[in-house]
Amino acid sequence: MKKLLLFAILLLAPICQHATNIYRQSALRQTASNQLALLGPVQQLIERITPGRSGNFELQITSSTEFPPSKYEGTPYSIYKDPDGKILLRSTEKIGLCVAYYQYLRNFCNVSLSFCGDNISLPKKLPLPSEKINGRINGKYRSFFNYCSFSYTGTWWNWTDWQRVIDFIAMNGINMPLQVVGLEGVWYNALLRVGYTDKQARQYLCGPAYFAWQWMTNIESFAGPLPKSWIESHVRLGKQVINRELELGMHPIQQGFSGGVPARFKEIYPQANIQMKEDWCGFTPVAQLDPTDPLFMKFGKIFFEEEKKLYGLH
Repeated sequence: MKKLLLFAILLLAPICQHATNIYRQSALRQTASNQLALLGPVQQLIERITPGRSGNFELQITSSTEFPPSKYEGTPYSIYKDPDGKILLRSTEKIGLCVAYYQYLRNFCNVSLSFCGDNISLPKKLPLPSEKINGRINGKYRSFFNYCSFSYTGTWWNWTDWQRVIDFIAMNGINMPLQVVGLEGVWYNALLRVGYTDKQARQYLCGPAYFAWQWMTNIESFAGPLPKSWIESHVRLGKQVINRELELGMHPIQQGFSGGVPARFKEIYPQANIQMKEDWCGFTPVAQLDPTDPLFMKFGKIFFEEEKKLYGLH
């Protein structure tokens, strides 16, 4: 019996070892696949900014224990040479990797990027750091944009423009950008749900250059009605913008509902506590719904449901 047992062990041992090797190889492939999915957006950013050079960089997400302790809460990162002769960028977050990449370009290649123009003239062979460089992004929450940015500056930006801007702010450590591209689609859909016609919903919306003041509940309808083609195209653009920001590890700030409603709501909901504001800069007065009125929760719920359908709530 002992001989049979020993024979069985000897027979099964190679099979078990083979199965273990297959499992390990599968686990390694899965880990590599997960890393590619996680770090792919950062690698693609590097390729967009410095075409043909992304292969010179090795990216790693690692634990905060790998970095020097600090009393500050900002994202840590490091830059140094890996054993394969690549530039190794490490951080606890993807945004940290973006910042590490830009810091490398600035400090080792004299590169500068801006909204007004870039200075990128890389040497044929990228220099390698002689020692490890540790850094930390200043501040835990790093916001960017206000409503006026989207009207003064970004009204006519297309996806090429937005992609460039998102890359730029990622490399400067922004992790909470305001995101209201395509918000007109949320309002349009929400108004249709409470009985507005297509024309009435579009008539409520301002012209694109005046969205900032509409989202801040100062005006309505000015320079409208908004074409349906604009709403549809900017819903698509809004999805591209928010998805790219999420891919790079950002947490976009999305529009809430503060009670600003169309003035016509006073006719549709005569029992609701809706007050007309004083006119702002000579524009037609707009309406404000009392937050304690039941309609506030009812319409606010519709608003968030439509926002979630289009862009998710993040």
